[in-house]
Amino acid sequence: MKRTVGDWVDGERFFHRDDDSLFLKEALQGGTKVLLIDQRRTGKTSLVRELLEDWPRVSLGLPPTRLNEGGR
Repeated sequence: MKRTVGDWVDGERFFHRDDDSLFLKEALQGGTKVLLIDQRRTGKTSLVRELLEDWPRVSLGLPPTRLNEGGR
């Protein structure tokens, strides 16, 4: 299997996963801890990044990172 590496998608390239986004947002607002598990290259990072773009005040309980500054 050839290893494929690429950037996350955003903006128009992000296929709006409305059900997933809504579930994740409601779970975090309700204080539920969420663990995203799926096969590689299925959009987990893109989903979280889109959530943070739309809702920048979400607290994931993690130490500060450069994620919201465009860092990797």
